[in-house]
Amino acid sequence: MIRVKDLETSFNFYCKTLGMKVLRKTDYPDGKFTMHLLGMDLKMIPCLELTQIGIKKDYEKAMAGDIFA
Repeated sequence: MIRVKDLETSFNFYCKTLGMKVLRKTDYPDGKFTMHLLGMDLKMIPCLELTQIGIKKDYEKAMAGDIFA
């Protein structure tokens, strides 16, 4: 799982640059985050999970130790 701050920037890289596709999107309103599973569309097998924390102030705490673009 990769926590991301900006889904649009992440989608541009993983989907437009690398050619991955969003296979599934799941919202967790109680947990205040959204999960996207990305894959290469060969057999619809997810190979990457991007998670965006919904509230900006919670993001800094959630990112402790995680650094990804």
